[in-house]
Amino acid sequence: MGDEELRLLTQELRGSLEPAVIESGEVQKSRAIPLMMHPESIVERSGTPPAGTRILNGEKLEALKATVLAYATALAYQNAYLDEGTITEQLRQHKLLGGDNINAYSVAAKREARRPDRRRRSEGAHSRPR
Repeated sequence: MGDEELRLLTQELRGSLEPAVIESGEVQKSRAIPLMMHPESIVERSGTPPAGTRILNGEKLEALKATVLAYATALAYQNAYLDEGTITEQLRQHKLLGGDNINAYSVAAKREARRPDRRRRSEGAHSRPR
């Protein structure tokens, strides 16, 4: 996937979060955390990720896979999956509860750095000093 594809995915994500939910004449803001799965975490300058966008990149995906395997192994040991308290503790220990998993297994999306300003044509090589 190239920069252009990531920019398009970013625009699609932004568009899916923008519609407001209207209840009783009031606009309710979503509490959703925008999450994309992509090998890159730097969005092209022309793309504008929604505030708080997180990206599950290749490195974090591998970490998540390893964690889920470790979690499943821990629950399989001595039938620990039969105990609700153990299940909750293992979820907490492996950072698989609530917002912990978003922060542990994704990175913040960043916009590409601003490129140095290019001189205007009127100030370029074709203009002559007066």
